[in-house]
Amino acid sequence: MRKAAAPALVPATPVAVIQPLTARAKGPASIAVMPFDSLSADASDAYLADGLTCELISALNRAGQLPIAPRSDCFTLRGTPLTTTAIGQRLGVRYVVTGNVRRGGERLRVIAEFSEAASGRALWTKTYDLRPQFERPTRSAGGHCRVGRRRPRR
Repeated sequence: MRKAAAPALVPATPVAVIQPLTARAKGPASIAVMPFDSLSADASDAYLADGLTCELISALNRAGQLPIAPRSDCFTLRGTPLTTTAIGQRLGVRYVVTGNVRRGGERLRVIAEFSEAASGRALWTKTYDLRPQFERPTRSAGGHCRVGRRRPRR
């Protein structure tokens, strides 16, 4: 004689929302690039930090080697006091990149850290001391924007 199966209980949170994130974290390696923090008092440095974060996300996407968490998902977690492990669980990624930017006079220091989400352990950290040389974007003959030095008009 077979026992009747117990009625299925419907969870308060739909399982379909939770499972893809968990499955993604166990699947192929994936990365979340969190918004870099600006450690400078100047508000324009916060804009610069966001720009560096976006550039890094774009560069990793162009490389096409690993799935990258969407920028919008990463930026929604800005300012929340989450550990690397919690970020990995929330975004369903194996690795998390964090960093900060600070300016001192003409120098710019960028620190980036690559961590394993499951353990929270930093796997790689690098400090970049830069002297930014910003150039104005100019239009090429085809009308596309390109970066270069403008020649003075005579």
